[in-house]
Amino acid sequence: MKRTIITMVLSGLLMGWMSMINPVIKADRGNVVKTLHKINIYSSPKFSNAKVLGSYAKHKRVMFSKLVSVGGMTRFQLENGHYITANKRYVELLK
Repeated sequence: MKRTIITMVLSGLLMGWMSMINPVIKADRGNVVKTLHKINIYSSPKFSNAKVLGSYAKHKRVMFSKLVSVGGMTRFQLENGHYITANKRYVELLK
């Protein structure tokens, strides 16, 4: 059975399934991530299929310059200006 969390919002309650909440990595240890799955590379922090530039294979080490948050979603901005997910199901922060 799925659990729910309830959060108070100004206009009422926001309910969501725990399984739909994507945990993200906190980038305080380094600036290299390793991909755990094949992931897409995007030209903008707001992901859409139209902005897919390519992909990184599983176990690829990627350097990033900073974390970017867009609409509550966190992305890694790469040194070349492109973006990847910060979801820890897909990337692992290396020391």
